[in-house]
This record gives sequence, structure tokens and C-alpha cells, in this order.
Amino acid sequence: MRTMRNRALVALVVLAASGMGAVAAQDAGIPQKTGRFTIAPEVLSAHGPAVTGPLVQELVRRTGRRWLDLLPAEVKGPGWKQGNAIIEFVLHADGRVTNMMLARPSGSVAMDRAAWEAIARSAPYEAFPKEVGLPEVRLQLTFNYNEPETAEFHPAPVFR
Repeated sequence: MRTMRNRALVALVVLAASGMGAVAAQDAGIPQKTGRFTIAPEVLSAHGPAVTGPLVQELVRRTGRRWLDLLPAEVKGPGWKQGNAIIEFVLHADGRVTNMMLARPSGSVAMDRAAWEAIARSAPYEAFPKEVGLPEVRLQLTFNYNEPETAEFHPAPVFR
């Protein structure tokens, strides 16, 4: 079991997106709910501060932008389906992604596929800066769909 000490939870990005047809619903006087979508990265392999800083933040930003474009209708429409998909992968120094695996499915094939494709379509990522000094890093990204904010996390919004 991993403890918080050996986890490198380096960023939590909140990405807000409204449902399809929001303009038509607003015109009809129907209150709009905004979906809440977050990505929580964790570095699973040995690393230094150069990995947990801008490198992972940029990876999350880039993946998050792609993910917003791939969100399935079931998380943006009536019912506001909730869940999280966890994907692990190896990020190589040259920005390649290998050994992707769905570590924990969300319960929805469409939600899992959106998370998977966000990583796959964002790769290759930027090459590691020289100060990283590692050939690769094993990462885990948790994609949260419409999860409520908890007392422990008050993430700041990131805009597209």
C-alpha cells in the first residue's frame, strides 16, 4: 500500500465544461449545471523535483485540453454520470508514452476511452529537461468525471 509520503501528487487541475445545447437550454430558462472534470497526476517511480514541477504540470495541461474535446455525452448531459478512470504509463525522456494500462476502469467504456485517448493523442510530450536525469518516469493519471469537491481539495480552475 502506498502512503502519502511516497506519492507525488503534484497537481490537481479543474477543467469545467458545460453540456451540449447549453445555449438552447439557457434560452428556455432552464438552469445550467457545469460539469466538473479533474486530472490528478501521481509519479509512481523514483524521481526528483524536476519531475514534479513544470514537466508534470505541462503534461496535465496538455492532456486536459485534449480530454475536454473527448468527453463523452454521458458526462455532459442529463444524469451527469460520475466516475474516475486511472491510467498508468511510462513517459520516456524523449516524450514517448509506452506501457499504457487501464489500472482502474470507471465503469463506463466511453469515459475510459476518453481518458485513454487524451493521453495517446497528446503524445509525444515535451522531452525531459536535462536536470531530470532519468531515462523514463512511470506516471498515473486519475481522470475524475463530475466528482464533488472535497474538504481536502480546493483546486484552482484552469481555463482552456
